[in-house]
Formats: sequence, structure tokens, C-alpha cells
Amino acid sequence: MTRRLIGLFIAVISIFGVNFIPLELILNRGFSAKGAMLLYLAENVFAITISSTIVYVFAPRIENGDKHRIRRETIINFIVPAGFTTIITGILLAAFVFMILRARFSLDVFFESLIWMVGFQIIEFIGALVMMSPFSLRQAETFLNRTLGRVILLMLCVLLGVFCAAWINEWFVIPFIALKSIVDIGEQFKIFRDVRVFLNARALV
Repeated sequence: MTRRLIGLFIAVISIFGVNFIPLELILNRGFSAKGAMLLYLAENVFAITISSTIVYVFAPRIENGDKHRIRRETIINFIVPAGFTTIITGILLAAFVFMILRARFSLDVFFESLIWMVGFQIIEFIGALVMMSPFSLRQAETFLNRTLGRVILLMLCVLLGVFCAAWINEWFVIPFIALKSIVDIGEQFKIFRDVRVFLNARALV
């Protein structure tokens, strides 16, 4: 129980780090809301990569039970819809931001901020892994399904956010980041709850 609480604490703290970076860029460094939305697009790409890597490295290759599971199939079933959603949305988003809105922002600041976001993301997923270990394929399947839902929701929000940025610029970003932080933290508590359910089910077997 203590280990899972520590994992939850690590994940929640890192979420504040991830979501503070775009806010700090807009409030203190004159970054545009359009650039912040592109940062969240990049966050999705790395969320897909990191979560798939975690399952590949830490989940067993095969698991038998009420449903036969294979790690490779579990990962593919996640990557295909998540990757397709991100690629299509990314193309539409890039075209709108650079060709229609003709947004301009510092690429140096963008990539520096991206490095920090990825670092906090890695810590967030480490916290989730601490909560879930030992990692079963059943847990991995639930974990990836939650990540997929998060990816699709964030993509829809980012698309909406870019349209908002075209007319009201940065003023919508603060409530956007606040709501995103609440949703992200809620997902970590769901992971914590799922682990407890898995453990109780295993104890009854």
C-alpha cells in the first residue's frame, strides 16, 4: 500500500510539472497559445511512446487466464488507433497553425520546454509503474486503454484549443491547463484504484 501511495504521489507531482511549463511560457516568456497547443501535441506523441515502452519492457510476453493475452498484440492494439489519431490530428494542426494562422514562435524555447515536459512525463509514468508493479498483461491492457482515451481526449482538446487561440489568444489557456491537470490527476487515481481491484481479485483466486 505504501509503495502504491508513493507511486501516486510521484505521478501527481510530475503532472503539475508537465502542465506548468506551457503556462509559464505564456505568462512569463511571451509564448503564443498556438505554440502551447503544439507542445501538448508533442506530449501525446511521447505518452504513446513511453507507455508502449513500459508495457514492452515490464509486462510478461504471454499471460493465460480468463482471456489469453499476448504482449505484442496488446501493444499493437494500442499503437494503431493512438498513432493514427495523433498523426491525422498533427497534420491538421500543423497546417492550421503554420499555413493559415502563420504562427511564429522561438523554436529554441519550444524544444527546451519540450525536453522538460518529456522529463516530467517520464517521471509520471515511473510513478504509474511503481503503483502497478508487479505488472501483469491484464493491467497493461487496462493501462494502455486508459492512455488511449487520454490521447484521443487531448487531441480533441488541442484542436479546439488552436481554434480558440486564433481568436482569443492566451486567455483560454489557464482554464484549459487547469482542466487538463484535473483530468490527468483523476487518471492517476483511477490507476491506483484499478491496482487495488486487481490485487483483491488475485487474492480471491
